[in-house]
Amino acid sequence: MPLSMLSISPPSAPPSLPPSVLWHSSLLEDTPSKYLVTLTLNRPSKLNAFTAPLLDGLCACLSKLLSLPPEELAAVVLTGAGRAFCAGADLSDPPDPRVHSSLRPADLRRNPVHLMSQLRVPVVGALNGPAFTGGLELALACDVLVAGPALVMRDTHCRFGIAPCWGLSQRLQRIVGRGRASYVSLAGQPVDAATALRWGLVQEVVGGGEGAALERARELCEDIGAQDAGMVAFYKRNLEGGGGMTLGDGMEFERERADGYYRTQGKQMLDNVRAFMGGGDEEGAWLRSNL
Repeated sequence: MPLSMLSISPPSAPPSLPPSVLWHSSLLEDTPSKYLVTLTLNRPSKLNAFTAPLLDGLCACLSKLLSLPPEELAAVVLTGAGRAFCAGADLSDPPDPRVHSSLRPADLRRNPVHLMSQLRVPVVGALNGPAFTGGLELALACDVLVAGPALVMRDTHCRFGIAPCWGLSQRLQRIVGRGRASYVSLAGQPVDAATALRWGLVQEVVGGGEGAALERARELCEDIGAQDAGMVAFYKRNLEGGGGMTLGDGMEFERERADGYYRTQGKQMLDNVRAFMGGGDEEGAWLRSNL
């Protein structure tokens, strides 16, 4: 479908975006009423190590994305230019962690990990290479991670005497367990792509050249765009809200949210299911023949 036939315009980058962050919006091929936005950390000569201007630019992009309805925006890809994802803070010009990681209401708009958690659409990380320290924290804040074979994850907080403040000490051990988290963070041991996949830190490792992870991330966004946008947003909030709860509390959290959903959306949901089952598409035909 040509752009001129759409009722929406491609999402534009926020004004005065620094060159250290690139914004690219593209129309989904399979769902041509939705867009994908790719955000690229663009300091390849510094392995995309972040400074305050880079983080402010990234936060400006995330704030802009928060204003877009999920019916138009399918997903976001976060990646790095060149051979790295992100080497963490640029120690020659580091940002102030008291600002860019603060949970004070006045500073939340400058905290990229907080803003990522508020997006209603999934963030797919394309890890084309090293993800170190703060870069590893940015990666683990994504909803889905696809890596290339050159990925190396490493935590150097203890080496340089820097306190983690985007959740690495908490997220990492919840994914890999206390022992492995201590191995990575306290002993500073690197994790290669194959190990990251085996430990569940990434969901796929793809072969190919430098852009293979980004290409696969965009394919996953096509699949996300084919889902019901409202339920993707609803389900993401279930995962985000219940991830730190006990199983019992998480089950109750899910039931309460489901009850509210069915009271307000139940009829529309059933109408959508009936339309899907009665349609002529191949997926509907397969379901009808296999239920």
